[in-house]
Amino acid sequence: VEGKALTVEAAVTELADYLIGKDPRLIEDHWTVMHRGGFYRGGPILMSALAGIDQALWDIKGKALGVPVHELLGGKLRETIKVYSWIGGDR
Repeated sequence: VEGKALTVEAAVTELADYLIGKDPRLIEDHWTVMHRGGFYRGGPILMSALAGIDQALWDIKGKALGVPVHELLGGKLRETIKVYSWIGGDR
């Protein structure tokens, strides 16, 4: 969310209170609790915070199992992909 990096960081910090001590492998359960518990459900700040946490939880699960995240999500579908990059907003 352009110009709101500190606000998203604050949301992640608040959500950390819920996550600390929980099993990081229960990704969908945590996502549901954090999303439903948010006052501005579906808003850009909460969704940006949840996106970062979601990626981190999948990374933790993949590392714990010794597999890349794409294997947990169904496996590699193609050898190469086109990418797009844009830099803007907070630096």
